[in-house]
Amino acid sequence: MDKCFFVLLVWSGCFCLAYGQDTKLKSGNTKDTESRLNSNQQTVADPAGQPVNTQPNQLTAQEVASLFAKDIGKWKITGKSLRAGGAPEPFEDVIEIRWKVKGKSTAASFNPLINNVRVPFVGHKEYDTKKGVFLWRSKGEGFPETVSREQYDRATKTYRGTSTYPDGAKETSKFKVVSKDKRLFTSQVEIDGEVVFSREAIFSRIAETED
Repeated sequence: MDKCFFVLLVWSGCFCLAYGQDTKLKSGNTKDTESRLNSNQQTVADPAGQPVNTQPNQLTAQEVASLFAKDIGKWKITGKSLRAGGAPEPFEDVIEIRWKVKGKSTAASFNPLINNVRVPFVGHKEYDTKKGVFLWRSKGEGFPETVSREQYDRATKTYRGTSTYPDGAKETSKFKVVSKDKRLFTSQVEIDGEVVFSREAIFSRIAETED
């Protein structure tokens, strides 16, 4: 089995996870699979490169500032990932989010496990008022910068994202704000209509008094 890595963007809530594992998805060619997964680090997450429809959930400046403020702090991430034909694999991480420009943008730092090595990442998040989407940029040591986009549904308190890769692979994600101290994340990757990878996680706020 060939070694490759998969970087999963969770731009919702200013979060990004990454992990490393031995992966051979049910796409036939291993080299094609590796190219598909690694392409996530170079692709802007617009569905098929099309403009995002922003009319239903355009946010006000006050709403954006409030959403950013609720992200500030340190979060523990616990979850599991599942590749087609494999067994669930647990993972953990911690991400710290702080203001970059108060009310307008945030910065984050985290150390995801990639190929059994903790890699330092930094990220920045802002809101594109013209398109009505959140822009999340992240950069890991030894990795190119990634840029992703996501819409927020105020009715369900859920961030929804879709990424389409050059070869047609499609990734969809949901990030639900359950409370001020908890978020739920799910994501899956499909190739030709078949789910080849999925992941779910719980984000729990770490109280300031905790070590």
